[in-house]
Amino acid sequence: MSKENEISFEEPKFYLEFTIYDYNENNTSVFLEVGCGEDIENYMKDYFKENWEEMFCNKVPSINDISYVTIDGISIEAKDGNCEIKSRIPSRGSWQYNFAKIKFNIQNLEDKNALKIKQIRELIGN
Repeated sequence: MSKENEISFEEPKFYLEFTIYDYNENNTSVFLEVGCGEDIENYMKDYFKENWEEMFCNKVPSINDISYVTIDGISIEAKDGNCEIKSRIPSRGSWQYNFAKIKFNIQNLEDKNALKIKQIRELIGN
């Protein structure tokens, strides 16, 4: 249950980010959703063993065309009715950057607060 002035995200999603390069130096970004530490551990085992078929089945047109793969970081996304957050943690040495983006639905928040104020006024008789 959420508290006053607190936003609670029920179902955050976490992704490992990879870039897949083929022999022609074309690249494709792939995001693999992870739900727990064990998922991350299993993906990283496959990554270090270069088990591309297990990692990227149904994610790329041809597993045989993969030259190499880089890990680009971890992304987090979460939403509720009034707020959305996206964050990214890049791998060390990555040219990309950390970021966090938060969006609020001000109209919904104002409506909720107005309703709360109205209910409080009714309770105290004003």
